[in-house]
Amino acid sequence: MGAPRATRPPQPALPLQIIRALALICIALATGRAQLLRSLEPYPPVAALSPLHLAREPVIVPSVVLRSLLDPPLFPLVKTVALGALIVIAVELGGALVSALCSSLTTRRATRHMTTLRIRPAQSIAGDAGPAARPGSLLRLIHAGLATGPFARQASWCTLLISGAPDLPAELGILIAGAPGDQRRITAALADAVRSTAPAALIAEASDPLRDMVVAGHWIAWRRFGLALPPAYPLHAPVDGTDPALAGVLLAAIRPRGSVIHTEIQVAIRPQGGNAGWSLGRGWRARATALKLALEQRQDYALTSDIAAIETKLADAAFDVTITAAAISADASDALAALDAIADALGALQQRTASRLQRLEPIGRVQMHRIGGIAPERVMEALRAPCSAPPPALLLPRQPWRGPESLTAGELGYLWSVPSGPLSDLVRRDPCRRIAAPPHAFCAGDPERIMLGRAVRSDGRWDPVGPALRDLRQILHLTAGMGAGKSRLLANLCQQLIPHGFMLIDGKGDDRGGSLVDTVRRLIPVADEARLVILDPLDTAWPVGLNPLAGADLSQPGGVDLALGQTLATFARIDPDTWGHAPGMQQFARMATLLVLEGEVRPTLAHIKQALLDEGYRDGLLRLASNIEVASFWREVYPRLGDGQRASCDALLRRFDALLTAETTRYLVAQAEPTLNLAQAIADRMIVLAPLPDISLGGLAGAVGTLILQAFVRAAFARGGGDQGRHDYPLVVDELQVLIGNGDAGDMATAITRLRSLGVPTIYAHQALAQLGDLRDLMLINAGSRILLQTQEPDAGVYARLYSASGLSAADLSSQAPDEHQYAVLRCRGVAAGPFSMQPLPWPEFQDSALPPYTGPAWYEILPHDDDPADRYIVQAVYGTGNTARVAAELARLDALDWRRLLRRWECIRQQQRSFIVAHPGCIANRLERQRWLSRLLAGRPQVLAAAEYLRERSRRPHQDAQKEG
Repeated sequence: MGAPRATRPPQPALPLQIIRALALICIALATGRAQLLRSLEPYPPVAALSPLHLAREPVIVPSVVLRSLLDPPLFPLVKTVALGALIVIAVELGGALVSALCSSLTTRRATRHMTTLRIRPAQSIAGDAGPAARPGSLLRLIHAGLATGPFARQASWCTLLISGAPDLPAELGILIAGAPGDQRRITAALADAVRSTAPAALIAEASDPLRDMVVAGHWIAWRRFGLALPPAYPLHAPVDGTDPALAGVLLAAIRPRGSVIHTEIQVAIRPQGGNAGWSLGRGWRARATALKLALEQRQDYALTSDIAAIETKLADAAFDVTITAAAISADASDALAALDAIADALGALQQRTASRLQRLEPIGRVQMHRIGGIAPERVMEALRAPCSAPPPALLLPRQPWRGPESLTAGELGYLWSVPSGPLSDLVRRDPCRRIAAPPHAFCAGDPERIMLGRAVRSDGRWDPVGPALRDLRQILHLTAGMGAGKSRLLANLCQQLIPHGFMLIDGKGDDRGGSLVDTVRRLIPVADEARLVILDPLDTAWPVGLNPLAGADLSQPGGVDLALGQTLATFARIDPDTWGHAPGMQQFARMATLLVLEGEVRPTLAHIKQALLDEGYRDGLLRLASNIEVASFWREVYPRLGDGQRASCDALLRRFDALLTAETTRYLVAQAEPTLNLAQAIADRMIVLAPLPDISLGGLAGAVGTLILQAFVRAAFARGGGDQGRHDYPLVVDELQVLIGNGDAGDMATAITRLRSLGVPTIYAHQALAQLGDLRDLMLINAGSRILLQTQEPDAGVYARLYSASGLSAADLSSQAPDEHQYAVLRCRGVAAGPFSMQPLPWPEFQDSALPPYTGPAWYEILPHDDDPADRYIVQAVYGTGNTARVAAELARLDALDWRRLLRRWECIRQQQRSFIVAHPGCIANRLERQRWLSRLLAGRPQVLAAAEYLRERSRRPHQDAQKEG
């Protein structure tokens, strides 16, 4: 009797094996008939033998049967079967070849555009390791997420990565191939699977780590690994948790040594699904079932654990698996040594079943190539493509090539998993706490929102987050030290503000080529260059005038006080250490300023100095003075002052000399009419970039910054309309501490508290809270939005306490990776959001538009159509290489009528030349040079004209002459 059905080993391949044996026998008979017939000649033909004869000589029965098959009428049938079998084998081989080519092309094409996910577990907290995960639990979820059809070949595949870099823990990742839609679906499924087992893990798109390390001239070596025995034999016995010894050996082997710059293990997996995938009567499961039953029937020398291991494997989800190890090194021997170390670590994963040992072993030869001798694209395709499964063998005795291995989720769990607890120290972890972004923080599809970064949604997608521009009226504040990503964030923000117009004050203006201003200039499209103004204090050849006394409306309430306050604030920034303790200097500055404001038509700081120095000029002003206190001071108090008291006037004059002696600041404050109308710039949505070179300006940097800020605040206060009707015109200040300095910061306090109602979104950036001085608390209270970049104590502790309700700690803030994580606290459409985690944006791409070739005249030769004989003289004076001081002195001697005519003609020339450059940008091919000249012709004044005007003002003695020239 046969064995009971419950214990009968399945033999699914038996019918096919019988057919294959018959076909091979027919082929052998048909091809060897002649030789066989010669060997059978001693035996009589079948027709001559009787059954009695065969019974007496049973030895000849095989020969008789063989002879009967080689003779008619059976041989034609044998021949037909043999021919049919050969045709089937030929078709099978051809189909296998076509299948291999198609599969290879399809797979390698899919590897050209892959999504790479980087996975990092969260920082472990002492005493909160949690229970050990069951091996393969994550892989089982991945199996369910990848299996999409009733057939195994319809399932998608992905590649699990463990990569190593010198002096760093191992990095986990997943590569996803396929069409864009499939990649998005698989990415979401994998993210859900990972988060179900490691909820706080970081899952983010990244570049392919292997592609990033492909360096020309280095050696790249790779080798595939497979099972030593058929997949029916388990690779590892089931245990309660991942064996830390195995994980430690493998992750330690991944770390590069010597000249190796990159190592990795990649495990390409495709779920074995469909109706046949779980059948115990087919494939490797049938052979495993047969092995289990055979072991049960020999219990006297079979271990129960062996049977349990097979049962566990049979009950688990299975994958088609391709395991590859790779190394990149400057030395070929080091690359081979790295592969050997990985092979030893993989070999530690083994399981003995009865007397046979299942383990992973190298298969095939090591592939070794020098990068450059083989194209990197070919390397990536060959490495990333998994083994294609061969078609099922029909009449061939074995499959045409070795396909992928069959491993279960539990077995793969020892190769790749997201570790927790102590094991998480073996891989790179997310250094800080992750906080989910609320739904209203996402800004995709909203044209009025400003994208500051990207955050992950609940479904795993990364989408942009950011406030509306109007939300920034409540102030966006960020502090960060060097290298924390502050400039990159501001560059992205400024690029998005280009359509709206904005003003940028950059406190690192000395860094030519590397400052934020220079970065933003490269982001401005050619079409927007006409709206660009560069307010550069170091451009002394074409100074911009920002007279702080210009436009003072003395008839308005508080007009005089405003102009006086701006003047005093400027001097307070020149000498912040002594100004507050020098009431004498303050008194002289106050009285001289009030005298000039009342008596001069176009007052400047140079006039105030003149009033302090020149008694005759001062007497002329006193004849027009109506302020009795000012008049009595200069007529009665000043003459009675002793030498000690008048020393304060001398000290004040030294401050004037600091401003008016240096060309970098003289024409900035001494041009009677401002060359840049900031109120009009705001109305026209101009882009105003003001580099503030604090190193070059030295002690004057604070004063110059104050002048620029005052000019902007005055322009903002001059805007018409109400809060709701004014369009948003942002102010961006980088290195805010340069503007604040260590003196009176009243102007900055006004900006912080008042600009919101004037329609000015404000963004302030600096390095540390201590730099704010007395404004620290004011900024912490008033900033409605804040980006918390990587920072250290004491600022990290301050912010941690400020947002303690969210669970943030100082360690979270200081441990952020600048290129990967920031915390954001935003107002989004008026609703508070955060703190939440945000991924920084990459550096914006520079605009580099190709310009049409230009072959016309030089732009500076272009003159107005209403030709004036003076135009060529003016152009020669402005652009010529002669002695500027001599030419300025000649122009200063012009009478008032000729001077006004010269200025009118220069205005026409300037407008004509600027319009020409805007219409023909190719006339100045260098974009930065073109921007500089467009800005100069709009907001600057040639030095020769500025110097001539200054000489005229200083040499003008009678006060009434000012009214004539006005």
